[in-house]
Amino acid sequence: MPLVARSSPEPRRIIREAFEDLEKVISADEANDFNTTLQSVQDAALEIESVLAARQSLRNMRRLSPLFDAMRCYAETIEVLCNGTPYLP
Repeated sequence: MPLVARSSPEPRRIIREAFEDLEKVISADEANDFNTTLQSVQDAALEIESVLAARQSLRNMRRLSPLFDAMRCYAETIEVLCNGTPYLP
């Protein structure tokens, strides 16, 4: 006998309403900002590192590696949690 968790409609309604409220206040330009990926952030960090190297004021940008690794793990977890949510791609 498989156990299937059933969620009540109340949390779904709350999430749907929050999503609809957010849609009302976010402009199209702001919505585009939500498409930023971890890879684009890493690319920007590499670009900054190149600019700093050219100015001979390079900082230890490798310190960001643990942050990016943690963000990758967090993103994977969030992606799994959001699977099946009609509000997220």
